[in-house]
Amino acid sequence: MKKTIKATVLLVLVPLLLIPIPVHAEKEASGLSLSAKAAFLYEAQSQTALFAKNEDARMPMASTTKIMTALAALSALSLDDDFCIPKEAVGVEGSSAYYRVGETVKIRDLFYALLLQSANDAAAALAIASDGSLDAFAARMNRLADEMGLKDTHFANPHGLPAEGHYTTARELAFIAAEALAQPFLREVVRTKTYRSESSEQTRVFVNHNKLLSRNEHAIGVKTGFTKASGRCLVGAAEGEGMTLISVTLCAPDDWTDHEALWKYAFDTFSLKTYAEAGAFLANAPVMGSYLPYVTVSNREPVRLLVKKSDPPIELHAQIDPFPTPAPIDADTALGYLVLTRNGKAILRIPLYPAHSIPKVKISKK
Repeated sequence: MKKTIKATVLLVLVPLLLIPIPVHAEKEASGLSLSAKAAFLYEAQSQTALFAKNEDARMPMASTTKIMTALAALSALSLDDDFCIPKEAVGVEGSSAYYRVGETVKIRDLFYALLLQSANDAAAALAIASDGSLDAFAARMNRLADEMGLKDTHFANPHGLPAEGHYTTARELAFIAAEALAQPFLREVVRTKTYRSESSEQTRVFVNHNKLLSRNEHAIGVKTGFTKASGRCLVGAAEGEGMTLISVTLCAPDDWTDHEALWKYAFDTFSLKTYAEAGAFLANAPVMGSYLPYVTVSNREPVRLLVKKSDPPIELHAQIDPFPTPAPIDADTALGYLVLTRNGKAILRIPLYPAHSIPKVKISKK
């Protein structure tokens, strides 16, 4: 069976792998001029870098640290548990939810205080709830960074206040944000504009500091940050054209404008489209020694392409060996390929598999 679809392709979608990948986009091609000292634009589903500026420079990241704080705490805590605020989490410098010693708070609400209010006392509370101390929790954050393959990121605390050995890069902060957005609870938190929190002592309303959520209809997160040492830091996320964009700016005086410019560039230039769901592309492959002379084969994974709108079209078709494959045939044996071509040149091959193993059948002669 031959199936032809017009499309343009940049990269095939693969599962999220949080390891540093090369920048594929031309840095100067976009014509973008940003205020940020460092910036990175990343399409999370296809793992494609779309724009970069000083993306591997180690820099302080202020409260955008709290994205990793949330990831590390989420792996250690139960959202519905109660937590009694200890004195070590009270009176922390900077942004605060103003918790009191002995106040009982739901772990869930600490995450909202952390990511909306950017509360440093909530960061300390989550750290202590997870590991007993800020230093032990920072070690947890660094282990997670190592597991994610991050080479230029290190944490000294859970809140992002200036400290020696506390840094990341625009590129690696985008990867951290991508992992956070892959967690349904955190994805919901960072797109929330206001949240009402009830504790044992009072009601609080947390207001998200991320103005992109109100400024831009595509915005879905993620986190702001500022200290005198770091300047304005911002991790943004947006959805559109089928894409999930993650934008990072570090030391950016005009960060809101920078992020909207990055998003506009991406939406004007690229689109992520699904051309075949898993199992939707079908072809017949010849076999011998089985009940039937042909077996149906298909793609196991969705065929999703990040397309550059100005690129030439591509075609999809089946490539099947005309000579029969002898049974028995294991279900993991590819019997053909879905081939993507552009201007008549093959650029990608995706294996096509039978739905099940094919036993050899002995046919009796009469």
